[in-house]
Amino acid sequence: MPNNHESVRRSDAPATWVLALGMILMLVAFASCAVLSWSHIQEAPVVGCGGGVELGGSAAQAAGSGCDRAKDSIWSALPVVGWPTAHVGMAWFAAMAQCWTIGRGRLVGPARLLGLFGGLASLFLIGVMVVEGYLCRWCALAHGANLAFLALALLKGGRKGPQIPAVMLGMTITFAGVTSVLLLAEFFLSPKVEDVVPEAEFNVRPKASAVPSSESDAAVADALVRSIPLQGRWRLGPE
Repeated sequence: MPNNHESVRRSDAPATWVLALGMILMLVAFASCAVLSWSHIQEAPVVGCGGGVELGGSAAQAAGSGCDRAKDSIWSALPVVGWPTAHVGMAWFAAMAQCWTIGRGRLVGPARLLGLFGGLASLFLIGVMVVEGYLCRWCALAHGANLAFLALALLKGGRKGPQIPAVMLGMTITFAGVTSVLLLAEFFLSPKVEDVVPEAEFNVRPKASAVPSSESDAAVADALVRSIPLQGRWRLGPE
């Protein structure tokens, strides 16, 4: 016979569709950040963003897509360490999805506060895009999915679930695991200097083979110089 504590957990469990919808929203947010992260790793323009959608920006602001402008802004990386915020988003959404799964459709304990913090971060970054006058499609998709997930968790998700230490440990391990994978990707998949800069840029000095290397070549060059008469102010003797 189940005890009272287990009965409370089961009665507080949300419907199956709530759990499934939350996982889908986290998957959308994770995939959107993955597109931006790949652009950071490859140091290439963001795919699938076209020319961007400007929000009343000037002609100078319209250069490049909204996603590329977001990637080049000061908000695209953490201060000091320079770690891309898209990488943080990937690890964050993976950790929240893991918490949502273990909690069976619940954000329990500190995870609930962390979810609220993530929602505020999304609202702030959306505000940055509006103020700067551009729209990053992948950013907007990630933030929109995150806010929808938070609303679902607060309105339909349960409040009581598995033990809080187990949930927080799982979130920490997931966040650290995804971050480690991204560190390896930055190390092994980022383009090298010689892959980005053309070889001609390194050939600033002429090659040694372009200089006369034999005595015969030097003699020919000297004969050509002597065969040319001196003219103008370099002439010697009486006129």
